[in-house]
Amino acid sequence: MRVVALGAVIVMLAADLTGQAIKADHYLDIPGHTYSPITEAAPYVPGFNGISGSSHLSYVTTLKLTLVSVDLSDFTYGDRFVYQVLVENTGGAPALLPWSPNPGAFAQTVRRMPPGFRSGSLWLEAESVESVEPVRLAMLDGQSLRGSAEVPGSLLELAPGRTALIRVPAQWSATMPEGRAAVLRQPDGAVRLRAVFAVESPAGDGSSGIATANYVPLTRSTNAITVRVVPRELR
Repeated sequence: MRVVALGAVIVMLAADLTGQAIKADHYLDIPGHTYSPITEAAPYVPGFNGISGSSHLSYVTTLKLTLVSVDLSDFTYGDRFVYQVLVENTGGAPALLPWSPNPGAFAQTVRRMPPGFRSGSLWLEAESVESVEPVRLAMLDGQSLRGSAEVPGSLLELAPGRTALIRVPAQWSATMPEGRAAVLRQPDGAVRLRAVFAVESPAGDGSSGIATANYVPLTRSTNAITVRVVPRELR
């Protein structure tokens, strides 16, 4: 299995919203990534099966997730934007993460599960800001990640104590219609954004890390960022 190993160079990243420089051992820029076409000759792409944002809340993972920045603070519903998350392995063993946002790199002529395949998804949840216990209002559309032994560089082995920063594209488009209504009902349009990272691997692959055959970790960021969202007709 080929994975992205920790190099000697620490990646220096852009400043966050506080102006503080961010350091990470690995960096993935999803908007700036190179993408391969999916053709009729090889139309099948294995993917993320999907984990409900409200399920698996009791699972414990060694990953710590921080929502570092959102590139805007004032939105019209439907706007596209970019956010950054920092992933830290707080455990004592390496965590094997899917690290490619390029579905075309995994395109196949027949349906099959590639060796060592691992999939995951990053998304944002919108919460209320005024409640003592924040109410989850909506889950925004997610960004899929994939990894396989067949695709060089598509798996990241995140060593204990190491970090990875991911730059992720997003849009104000809730996965369910009621999510849009819930967000736009908030006083003055204020909501809090929280990042979520879920990783899964196929049953029986024998791999170690944060996912096993019967264990689906779902990690929410320890922090949230408050933004304002209004309907387009109010602009």
